Amino acid sequence: MSLIDRDLLPVACTLTPGAGAAQLAAWQEFNDDYLLDIDRTAAQITVHYPKIDDATARLTQAGIVGARADVVRLVGHVLAVDLGEVERRVLLRGRVEPEDLAVLEARLDERAARVPLQHLTGTAPFRRLELHVGPGVFVPRPETEQAVDHVIAALPATDRPLVVDLCTGSGALALAVADETDA
Repeated sequence: MSLIDRDLLPVACTLTPGAGAAQLAAWQEFNDDYLLDIDRTAAQITVHYPKIDDATARLTQAGIVGARADVVRLVGHVLAVDLGEVERRVLLRGRVEPEDLAVLEARLDERAARVPLQHLTGTAPFRRLELHVGPGVFVPRPETEQAVDHVIAALPATDRPLVVDLCTGSGALALAVADETDA
């Protein structure tokens, strides 16, 4: 069943065992026709919902690491809301317009075809910044964040530091150094 066939449903609801059976029973009654599975561990009970799980399985099958996080980021991007709002809408079983679901389906197809998530959303987190990226711009990697650490560590040894970041695409190095120092 495609994502378009159902309302947007919660990724998961986690209840602590101490919350009691009444809370779980109330949650099950509220979501009875959407309940897919319950995982019980000593620390928590997690209730899974099919729509997000279906999309996650689709990306996982395509070899995407962190597929669930990608699905939630894509939902947020398509709906133009932050991740907290995605979670709120999911928990409240908020409806998603068919047009938005069609766009989401297309983005999921692209992501399954290995288009970088950051190119689909147009942004990439980098240290304390959110950078604009797209095709033709390299997505900053964790190693680049380590390079910023080395630059920042070297700055105190220089009287008048000048940091230049040429032909790097997003400008991540210079932006991060400028954001985190007085250089």
